[in-house]
Amino acid sequence: MNDYTYGPIFNALVYLTALIPFLPLILLLVVKNNTKAPKNLCRALLLLCVISILSDLIGIIAGPIFKNNNPIYHIYDILSGAVILHIYKLNFTNEKTKKIIILLLFIYVTFSIFLFFYKDGYKFDNTVSVISLKIIVILLSIYYFLTLFYELKIRSLKNYYFFWINTAFLFYCSTTFYVFLFEDFVLLHTNEFYLWPIHLIATIIFNLLLSKGIWKMKKLS
Repeated sequence: MNDYTYGPIFNALVYLTALIPFLPLILLLVVKNNTKAPKNLCRALLLLCVISILSDLIGIIAGPIFKNNNPIYHIYDILSGAVILHIYKLNFTNEKTKKIIILLLFIYVTFSIFLFFYKDGYKFDNTVSVISLKIIVILLSIYYFLTLFYELKIRSLKNYYFFWINTAFLFYCSTTFYVFLFEDFVLLHTNEFYLWPIHLIATIIFNLLLSKGIWKMKKLS
């Protein structure tokens, strides 16, 4: 994101967005030895939280030095996108679906790396790559919900951990999809990016939903 002057509310959202990934991270560490979720899913979620925290930390440190955080955003989106698709692969039981997700993962990572190096693409916004990932995750999350409703294997959805995790991904990707879709259009007509607070709020809600899902992983005594 480019540098603009915002008020205290926006700045508070920025700091809260940077801190909120610590909540699911802490909950993962709390429930890791007392969880009904597979260990590889816990590790994948932990990695996703760590990637998010490190990208924000590196951005805070490197931003004032290099005046351009776009390379950091590119790398973050490639890594987080790969982890998210891996998480979905772990939670689908159908082998054909797993193979499709692996193929999508390969295409997404290859495409994103190509955009990163193509004509010094790392210097610019990675809008195309981000939108591609969001479309993939939206489709996967909807398909996962349809699978749940069709198979009827889960008695209580509100107590099923991945119901909340999937809801978090669907909410975040469907909300921020429009932010990135209209980003270039908005910046052509104004120096202020009024849509960005939507992204910050969506990130906060995403981490809250993710935290609820992680807490649902805990085995009941």
